[in-house]
Amino acid sequence: MSEQQHTTPRQYEVPWWVHFCRWLWKCTGFLGTSVILALAVNVVSTWLTTSKGALPDDAPLHLLVVFWPITVSVGCCLLLLAVLFWVISQRATSTSESPLPITPQDRTRLVKRLRLRYEQMLQQSLQGAVQIELGLMSRPTAIQNSALLALRLPEQADQVLPAHTSIVDVYERANQELLILGEPGAGKSTLLLELAHALVAQADQDATSPLPVLLPLSTWVTKQPPLQDWLIEQFALIYDVHRTLSRQWIEAKLVLPLLDGLDEMDEAARPACVVAINTYHREHLSPLVVCSRTSEYEQATLHERLALDTAVVVQPLLSAEVNAYLATLGKPLAALHTAFKKNPTLLELATTPLMLQILILTYTGTTVRQLSQKAPDLQRQIWEAFIERMIEHKGNRARYPLDRTCSWLQFLAQYMRQQNQTIFFLELLQSDALPKPHRNLYRWSIVLVPLLVVGPVVGTVAGLFYGLTSGLFYGLTSGLFVGPVVGLIRWLRTHQESEIQLAEKLSISWERYLYSLLGGLVVGLLFGLLFGLTSGLGGGLNAVLIGGLVVGLESEQFSERQTFTPNEGIKRSFKNGLWSLLFFGLLIGLLYGLINGLLFGLTFELFVWLVFGLFVGLLFGLINGLYAVLQHYTLRFWLWSLRLFPLKAVPFLEDATARILLRRVGGGYKFTHGLLMDYFADLDTTSPVPATETQPGQQSPPW
Repeated sequence: MSEQQHTTPRQYEVPWWVHFCRWLWKCTGFLGTSVILALAVNVVSTWLTTSKGALPDDAPLHLLVVFWPITVSVGCCLLLLAVLFWVISQRATSTSESPLPITPQDRTRLVKRLRLRYEQMLQQSLQGAVQIELGLMSRPTAIQNSALLALRLPEQADQVLPAHTSIVDVYERANQELLILGEPGAGKSTLLLELAHALVAQADQDATSPLPVLLPLSTWVTKQPPLQDWLIEQFALIYDVHRTLSRQWIEAKLVLPLLDGLDEMDEAARPACVVAINTYHREHLSPLVVCSRTSEYEQATLHERLALDTAVVVQPLLSAEVNAYLATLGKPLAALHTAFKKNPTLLELATTPLMLQILILTYTGTTVRQLSQKAPDLQRQIWEAFIERMIEHKGNRARYPLDRTCSWLQFLAQYMRQQNQTIFFLELLQSDALPKPHRNLYRWSIVLVPLLVVGPVVGTVAGLFYGLTSGLFYGLTSGLFVGPVVGLIRWLRTHQESEIQLAEKLSISWERYLYSLLGGLVVGLLFGLLFGLTSGLGGGLNAVLIGGLVVGLESEQFSERQTFTPNEGIKRSFKNGLWSLLFFGLLIGLLYGLINGLLFGLTFELFVWLVFGLFVGLLFGLINGLYAVLQHYTLRFWLWSLRLFPLKAVPFLEDATARILLRRVGGGYKFTHGLLMDYFADLDTTSPVPATETQPGQQSPPW
């Protein structure tokens, strides 16, 4: 690393005031262009329609000419402000996009961050508590070996690796190119975590070692970009690294990707993901580790396998290893140890590390009731007993009893399976979560909800100035008008009738804005033909301003949410909607008061235009975030009324996390293991929920 890199000034994030200047530059340019073009068209059209080719003395626009010093002064000030905002935003952009230095301090800080992250993940893993060495078997047929094909050599058979061979040893012998396979619950993801933890410790001692970065492949399927672009984006998002720095680290091969969850993405996308991984690996020739379930990987690689050096399959535990491990845990698991001797199927089930840990968590310090000898029934009984034990000893048992918890988690698992999701984000809940007969009720309700919100607000303000009867009329009229208009505009933007589109970021589309200008001119011409030239000019100007803002201002929903807090998308939408309401309501009210005062004379009271600005502000607020919030909580209300999901969802999801049934992933939640999600998704709604056994003299909680 050169001396220049150590002395280059750092700027990881753009200051807040720079973002504010960028936003002001866009707004001033947006509004200034609207006003100037509208006034220019009005002046030219008025001048052309007069007999002497001049502005009449009684024309409202003649005031701008008479008081030209004020007009020029105000215009110059606004122009200077716009130029100043533009210069600041451009300089900040050029500085922020300059290459960021990679310093030893960066590396040390990231090593500590990765070590802490992997230690926490190992502690949260169900299988992590089972301290039994897992056996490994090499499988050369699982990978693509071009040398064997070129030389026409026979493929090697599977071979069990010697005892005490660690995953780190396998990784080093594989020239840092490894594929880890295994059955569900075999412990492959835990091995990948252990490898990541060991490689972080190695990177801490050796400054030349790349940093292991664990990334979930399930997020690749959203856009299916080139793998390097996806790595840059995910590394920046998940590990809170500046995007420019993330690109530098990836391109400099300072990061070792550990890709988990090939089996968790949609089945149709897996072959394309395999091709993307191979393309990246051929272009970079850098260390790479991939982890997947065996059967899903074999289905995805019928035409092309991963071009890695080595593939290993995690082996199930031996019965003797399971018995010896329970013997070391002593008396609290004596009943489970005895049950293994009576039930061979139970012992065979325990050879999977996940199920062994489930059994330990379930039957520590308690008796084992009669269990089935059939594997499917036995596994169902084990999951029932585990859930019952977790609810009995962890979390808020009185608030979230067994039957309620199972019912809500069943809905969650079925919805996640329906949407092909591995992580559930509350803010991304859509109307297809409702049963089909109730979706029409939801669609009608989201049209009527704005009536209940906008109507009282506008009616109250109007009633203060015009009386109760007029306030009631204006409130009812505005409420009936806003609902369909907002729904129509949201539909034009998303092309989905009832999809909840979050407004987590606001931006200006200049392409849409140009279309709105043309529409405003057409409206002005029509108004002029119908109501006279002056009214036409005012109508055209008004159409340009409101139409430009409605069409040009667009909201954006983030595609990645790993760094969010629960339901943060709804909170961002509410803030953006409220900001749009206040800003545009006040701006439109004052601006319309000035413009229409010049056009029609200053005879209208200011509060008339402020009331109108409030109405327009409500319209903007609903379009740019508040309507999504209303949709979200209306949907949540219907789910609660049908007893499908709690109204206060986040406390319940946090409680299920405390019970080791769910796991927090950024702002989302996932089931502790895919097998647990499958259990809840396959629950028979007609079968009774297992009741919690109570000790003699102990009262059951009232639910």
